[in-house]
Amino acid sequence: MVGIDLSRVQLDRNESLDEKIVGDIETYPLEAHSFDMIVCWNVLEHVPSPAAAIANLAQALRSGGLLVLACPNPRSLKGLVTRITPHSFHVWSYRHLRGSKRAGTKDYGPFPTVMHPDIAPAALSRLADELGLKTELQLCFSATRLSRSRALAVQTAELTVEAVALLLRLLTLGRYRGELSETRMILTRPR
Repeated sequence: MVGIDLSRVQLDRNESLDEKIVGDIETYPLEAHSFDMIVCWNVLEHVPSPAAAIANLAQALRSGGLLVLACPNPRSLKGLVTRITPHSFHVWSYRHLRGSKRAGTKDYGPFPTVMHPDIAPAALSRLADELGLKTELQLCFSATRLSRSRALAVQTAELTVEAVALLLRLLTLGRYRGELSETRMILTRPR
């Protein structure tokens, strides 16, 4: 198993990796056709050019290989709020609402978020087509979770955003689906 990250500290924390590459997924020269599966989970929202990152990952897939993508939907209300609020607010919310004392220190998240429009579901589908990848699965859904272990402030904030998103859906007669805050895709390189 190979991992790539800009941060040596993040890589060192991951004990399950056989190989650790310090590099940028947008530009690191991954060997062509060398991976059976690539998982890119909650990374694309942090890179300036997700299309370049996906193209780089796609060229590294073997024939029949899978590319699994997970990212927030920048067109959702949660995505828009994330994009327009400063990183310092994200760190504050992790520390004070989620109770993460290390948030924003020593390579602990939250990490700066770009939330580029290229990671919107329709844009990801177009890019997959352009790269010759086949979409096996694409899901868009709400990520609001209620549980006893989550901080009440976090749940309240998420429910408020979801309520506003649903109100906007009603006001736009269903044209705006701001509650669909997460995207998951499975792409294959055809044989």
